[in-house]
Amino acid sequence: MVLWLSNDDAERLLPPAGYVEALEDGYRMYYQAVCKDGLPADTRMYSAFSEDGLTFTPEGVRLDVGADSGLTYAGHGRILTLDDGSYRMYFSANTLAMEEGEPSAILGATSTDGLRWQLDDVVTLEMGHDPAIVWLDGKAHMFTSFLSKNLLHLVSDDGYSFTPVAWVEFYNDDGTQFEEFGDVEMLVTDDGEVLVYGGGKLVGEREGFPGLVIMKKAE
Repeated sequence: MVLWLSNDDAERLLPPAGYVEALEDGYRMYYQAVCKDGLPADTRMYSAFSEDGLTFTPEGVRLDVGADSGLTYAGHGRILTLDDGSYRMYFSANTLAMEEGEPSAILGATSTDGLRWQLDDVVTLEMGHDPAIVWLDGKAHMFTSFLSKNLLHLVSDDGYSFTPVAWVEFYNDDGTQFEEFGDVEMLVTDDGEVLVYGGGKLVGEREGFPGLVIMKKAE
């Protein structure tokens, strides 16, 4: 799916692009976009606000690229709200210190208002990208693609320091494994079950990708 916003700075959204955070007075969408109008065509993180969750007004760049930030790419941002009311963003990042073509890393940033973000001094995970994250049983659980392998599961007590705990594998009903499973989102149901949404291809298939697969922990 490709979405568009009518805005001088924010142009085409790149799938998977958007993440919406529910607020007391509305909804804030964070999305990655490519700029034009004389700006370098690099991916940045933007935000847009909506009172009803349907019509969004762009608010501008939240994480920029260039010398000031040290970033050359910022995309696929996902938000976690901490107990003190502040926000943590985890996103795919490439930096000026990386060599051209080097795999992205996951970098974190902190904000008190959801608009102004302070980047972490060190990356959360080298060679990781496209994180998804939820709170569960008092811990932050992150699933993230690691190079071209299956997903890596990391856990944090505070939303800052993460520890890898397991590789996560996904199988269909007949026991065939999905490989290159990625672009995931996670949802915790009211009864504490974690659902993972994503796409991949079955082992042995040369081509063809499911549009969307919903996975849950096997009994």
